[in-house]
Amino acid sequence: MKTNDILSKKQKLILELLNRNNIDKLKDFINSLETPLYFLNSTNFDLLTLALSLNCSFDIIKLIYNRCNYKTLNYVVKDIYHLYDMSNHKDENIVNYQNNLEVLADSNNNVKSPLLVSLEFSDFQSVEFLINKGADIYFKINGKYILEILREENLLTMRKLNFLLKNGFSLKKFKIERLSNFEFKYIKKCLENFVFDTNFIKYLLNLYKNKTGISKRKFNNKVNNEINKIEIPKELYLKYLDRKDYKKVEYLYKYYGTEKTRSFKDFILFYLNYFDRNFNKKSFYDFFNLL
Repeated sequence: MKTNDILSKKQKLILELLNRNNIDKLKDFINSLETPLYFLNSTNFDLLTLALSLNCSFDIIKLIYNRCNYKTLNYVVKDIYHLYDMSNHKDENIVNYQNNLEVLADSNNNVKSPLLVSLEFSDFQSVEFLINKGADIYFKINGKYILEILREENLLTMRKLNFLLKNGFSLKKFKIERLSNFEFKYIKKCLENFVFDTNFIKYLLNLYKNKTGISKRKFNNKVNNEINKIEIPKELYLKYLDRKDYKKVEYLYKYYGTEKTRSFKDFILFYLNYFDRNFNKKSFYDFFNLL
């Protein structure tokens, strides 16, 4: 049975108004209700998530948030995607996304959070609004972070990642191991945001501004402390070694502090010896001169 077959009359009416994106008629409807607006919400019908999915105006998003008296934005609701048609949506990725929703439903049980939906639709104004109202960028849905779900849906972009990084997302809470299936550009961006971050840059600027001297040893220690903030798992190196993508291995090598260099060299040399013994080949690349 389709979800729209079991919607109440009032739910169907407000769904139609949201489809029209008409805030004046929506206000009239809300004012005509004898019960609070949030009474229309249920486990598989959520007005905020619906409004975001229907690409409603930001004023409507704020109206629904304020009138529904949400105690938290860190919740999930079953996505009733068949209630709306995105075939005319300006974003081609969203049209393709809707066409694949039935497949994606199996992997994520087809549940959404408001923040996930706003990111899927690249509605950055609503994303910022939701985060400011308490939406957690580390909120998990079926054990997956929102960033991971966006990647699975092929809806992750550098702009979305930059927006999340700007709003506090970092590898401090999101373990780098979870990035192993991401495109390398996203791994690189997360690393560069976490290591040599804003605090480190401010430290260097203050040295320059105040013309404060610093010894080479102290400066190198400061750099190593930054590098040692992250420990890149060996599995990530193996991934790119197996692909013979040595430029990425060389890049990741930069994030090894001096005290870890010996163990890293031993690990790489062990891999190369294994490769040579089993395949009677040896790959050459300038990177290995560093070893």
